[in-house]
Amino acid sequence: MQLNTENIVIGPFEIIAIGFIFNENIQFADSTIGPLLGATVSYSSTVLGRLGAKVGIVSNVGKDIPPSFLQPIYESRVDTSGLHIREDSPTTTTLLVYDKKGFKNIKYLKKAPTITFEDIPKDYLNSKVVYFCAVDFDIKPETVQKLKSLGITTAADMGGFGGAHNSDETRCEFIKDRARNLKAYTDY
Repeated sequence: MQLNTENIVIGPFEIIAIGFIFNENIQFADSTIGPLLGATVSYSSTVLGRLGAKVGIVSNVGKDIPPSFLQPIYESRVDTSGLHIREDSPTTTTLLVYDKKGFKNIKYLKKAPTITFEDIPKDYLNSKVVYFCAVDFDIKPETVQKLKSLGITTAADMGGFGGAHNSDETRCEFIKDRARNLKAYTDY
């Protein structure tokens, strides 16, 4: 995959967004659209970059990701030194299904490797804010803890840590075991 290096932003970074990038299809009662670029990390980093923030992204994708999917990220001047294209792993692929009443269910057809502390470039460790954009436990809780211990302001979308993006059973289990601990390591 060819990277347009003129769009690379060199730190210090204001915000780092961490989470899975999706190859997403969206199914409605009467139609299906996609594949599309999906996931909170994609949308938030792109918007922040277009607003002029110095933003970096940390994600794992496979060689199967269509190069055009990453173009909005590159064009938004998001630093992609934390975007890892894994030779032997897939891109997270989802089917987002809306029923006739508008309720949604996310089906994870393929998943990229979980994001670990070691996936984060050292240059990102001086950022002002880290935004955890998890969608399906894609970031190890230990990674959240380590980043918080560095004194970086942290924020989390709880949807991917046992929240709205997960089944009722998964949410209940998570809330019992980890939600309180995770909250201790995030500011927002």
